[in-house]
Amino acid sequence: MSELPQPLQRWTQALALFPRHLALELGAWFPRLLAALGPMRARAAEGSDEPDGFDGLSRRGPYERLLTTEWALADEHPDEFLRRATSGEHTFFQLAFRAPAGKRRCLVLLDSGPSQLGTPRLAHLAALAVLERRAADARSELLWGVLQQPPGRFLTGLNPSAVEHWVRARTPHEPTPEDLAGWRDAFGRTGPDDEVWVLGSSRAARFEDTNLLLVREAPGALALEVKPRTGARREVLLPLPSDEVCTQLIRDPLKREAPIDRLAGPSTNLLFVAGGSRLLYGTAGGSLVTHIIPGAPGFASAPMWWSPPKDEQVVAAGWDKGLLLVTLRAGALRVNWFNKRGGLRGQGAWHLPIGETVRDPVSHVPSVLGACVHVPAWHVATSGGQLAVFQPDRTYRVAKRNVVAVGVHKGHLLTVERTNGEAHLELVPTAPGAAVKFPAPGRAVEQRGVKVQLFHPAKERVLGVFQDLAADSGRITVRGVMPTAPVVFGYDNAGTKNVAVGLQLPDGRWRVVRLRDNVDCADIAVPEKASVYGVANLENDQPALLAVASDGCTIGLYGGKTATKIVRAASRIVRLTVSPFTSHFAYEDEGGLLCVYSLRRSQVVLRLLSMGGKR
Repeated sequence: MSELPQPLQRWTQALALFPRHLALELGAWFPRLLAALGPMRARAAEGSDEPDGFDGLSRRGPYERLLTTEWALADEHPDEFLRRATSGEHTFFQLAFRAPAGKRRCLVLLDSGPSQLGTPRLAHLAALAVLERRAADARSELLWGVLQQPPGRFLTGLNPSAVEHWVRARTPHEPTPEDLAGWRDAFGRTGPDDEVWVLGSSRAARFEDTNLLLVREAPGALALEVKPRTGARREVLLPLPSDEVCTQLIRDPLKREAPIDRLAGPSTNLLFVAGGSRLLYGTAGGSLVTHIIPGAPGFASAPMWWSPPKDEQVVAAGWDKGLLLVTLRAGALRVNWFNKRGGLRGQGAWHLPIGETVRDPVSHVPSVLGACVHVPAWHVATSGGQLAVFQPDRTYRVAKRNVVAVGVHKGHLLTVERTNGEAHLELVPTAPGAAVKFPAPGRAVEQRGVKVQLFHPAKERVLGVFQDLAADSGRITVRGVMPTAPVVFGYDNAGTKNVAVGLQLPDGRWRVVRLRDNVDCADIAVPEKASVYGVANLENDQPALLAVASDGCTIGLYGGKTATKIVRAASRIVRLTVSPFTSHFAYEDEGGLLCVYSLRRSQVVLRLLSMGGKR
């Protein structure tokens, strides 16, 4: 984990168990909880323990432990020495004492009954981490368990197995005084320095001779009441993070290592499709593979294999309730729609020969997949830089010829054109013939069971959406960009269209454009020889560039004045793509390891090892 903020560094060991975004949300409660709980009470008879060296300095003590510098003062300035002696200003070494093993103990019991299910359990998890640190500071032993479970199964501190135990510790039963009595018997005789804590609902207030931490839900927060066995009661209010963070903390809070699955290995570029929920690539054998991106490591599902029609070259791919493939055969395009099980459901009839109705053939770079977009009209951005739009009369036209990047964001098609030293960002208005559904009406052609795709009658043209942003006709122009540098996309969760675009300037800096209510723009410099692949946001909502460092293995986020290492591959990275829909990126190294990394979770959620097959 990258370095934590200064107030949380004392809990580094506990917070390292969680992904960074969860650690920051949970750790934000720790200082408040520690202030409410207070330190452990000092030992009742500290001097009875066996001395064990020195432990700091003190203003009191026998003159046998007086600092040497103080004795030097007696030789040089005896009057000052006497003045300090009468005023109590002398400094003495303070003895440290070694307490017998297990002498001081702290027992924490959690209520996992119905009244504490849901967000109150998060207060239990945070309190465990704080009580563990508190006990360590007092050189005490921490033991904890679940009240409703059989007494005697003590856990020590927080570790991955302990957190797993906490996740599964749910019961339909409320705790009883008999449950507490059983745990007290298992804990054994308590001394004057030992502590017993019960973390639960207001029902736990009936338990006697214990320290209580009572948790209840409040609007948007958790209200905690600390009732020590001796001392004044205290209250603390903990604001809840987002529902998504709370759900992940309750169900799957640990930072896990994604298991390695086997794959045939990509031979094309990597594409995020289906709104960023799937990763797609082509294999050397001509098949295409999609992987559902899991929400957390260890939850990956089996990949889906797709077989394009024979003798047809795949030009672009997309997703619309199943895989969409645009294929090229004898100089003409065809749209192929598959169901989620891999079967061919329908084909578009745009297979008219070049020269008869199609005057501008589509260019394509082999082994590079373009994007097939349904927003809701059909658009294809080819690897040759063309944007083809399919027409209601079963033909297509090339609407743009210098497209270097394309994406779909909230139902709009965003294109980036580059000519000379200018780049043009445009959200393409909805084209005529927008409503398209599968399976479409029409008679079968060429193959049985395959239906012709027909458009419904044309609709009115929708105007651009950036006219209120001081942009001309929905078109944003960025001047002074490098004519040959790549254009990169990224995800901006605070943006109007959730998208950010990065373009390189002649002086080496990158200009990041975020499509917000007002178009947001920032120039960012990256280290020399670093390769930029995408745009992301830092924790303070500042734009950053995701790039591979000069060593070819280290991926980092560069925000101009800050540089954060994200992950280091085992060997040089040969492919990398950033999702414009979600906070994920995928990369493959020379060793054949393909990983999908979640910037939100700060960890790899999917790992695939290439076996070199050609399926």
